[in-house]
Amino acid sequence: MKRSFYIALVAVVSCLLLPGCWSQRELSDLSIAFALGIDLNEEGKYVVSAEIVNPSAISPSNTGGSGGEDQASVSTYHTQGETLFEAFRRMTKLVPRKVYFAYVRVVVFGEDVARRGIKDTLDFLLRESEFRTDFYLLVAKGTSAKDVLRVMTPIMPIPAVKMYDSLEMSEQFWAATGKITIDELIDDIITPGKETVLTAVEVAGDLEMAQKPENIQTIGNNANVRLADMVAFRGDQMIGWLSEEESKGYNYFQDNVEGTVTGIRCPDGGKMAIEILHVDSQIRTEVKNGQPRGQVDIRAKGIIGDVECAVQLANKQTIKSLEKRLEATIRTTLERSLTRAQKDLRADIFGFGRALSRSDPQAWQALKNDWVDVFADMPVDIKVHIEVLHQGSMTESIDQLMKEW
Repeated sequence: MKRSFYIALVAVVSCLLLPGCWSQRELSDLSIAFALGIDLNEEGKYVVSAEIVNPSAISPSNTGGSGGEDQASVSTYHTQGETLFEAFRRMTKLVPRKVYFAYVRVVVFGEDVARRGIKDTLDFLLRESEFRTDFYLLVAKGTSAKDVLRVMTPIMPIPAVKMYDSLEMSEQFWAATGKITIDELIDDIITPGKETVLTAVEVAGDLEMAQKPENIQTIGNNANVRLADMVAFRGDQMIGWLSEEESKGYNYFQDNVEGTVTGIRCPDGGKMAIEILHVDSQIRTEVKNGQPRGQVDIRAKGIIGDVECAVQLANKQTIKSLEKRLEATIRTTLERSLTRAQKDLRADIFGFGRALSRSDPQAWQALKNDWVDVFADMPVDIKVHIEVLHQGSMTESIDQLMKEW
């Protein structure tokens, strides 16, 4: 999907620059938005931001990597309105072309919008026919959505594409974030027994310098946009941030871990890191004697990534011991995520209620009105089974080899 998007992007940019290239609407009359930001001002009105591509700055003939020398790859425009529809139409006072939404990659909510509730914003995003449904949704942490979209990013000339690709890569290799589309978000909001979780995004570094060309002209850029773990909701309202460990735990519960890295202590001191792959997670909820009980079963494979201790990796008993340590570490991560959801947030972000509604609809009907309290006190059995497949290209650690010498 990513490759086809970039092919389409090049085609659209080329059409914007070449005469005689037409679609249903003449492309030269469009301003293509790649990201939207939604904040609130002090009066409670929407402040909307649109990140719009500058075609000449990212055209195939421009080989500078980050756009033309005298022009940024994108421009951001900001307007206000009582509703999103009104605000975006008001943007025609600033943008000389019709803003086109079909290529939006990310929509960023400001924390103020997220805490007030996002259902009204979702109505516009679904009702406007130009939007596709494959963009990702984020929440700005420690800053506004407006400021997130104003950061000039290195490597990727379009900041929205940078955020989109970061979500793709993080889910594959780190698992403390999540790719949430609008269809998935709506499903969580309207389906009982599962609360919503989105990924947070923040500006790291000097926000003032982030908006200047110098930010991408130095080896060590002054500021960057980075993913910042996850955000929990109840209904359509944000209720709290999750830590990195809690976010990983959430993704284990959701079977959303494509790959990640977990560190463990070696038996005799030191540490090692294991790459976790091929994760399969299953959530179940059942009621026995009137008492609900949850269970999550997690099975995964592990590959040793690095070893900073003297340990005999060729020994089968050593591997078994490492597997047990790894299972205990991952179980602790899940327990901490569960405690955060049950005791602090009091929100079933994992979907135990949804699992019960599917397996035992009658029991769910009896419990659903009190599910917040039921979930907060519900015991959950966590089972983790990890199989370490191999040790990489070395069968022993450097520490062990030095010890044997």
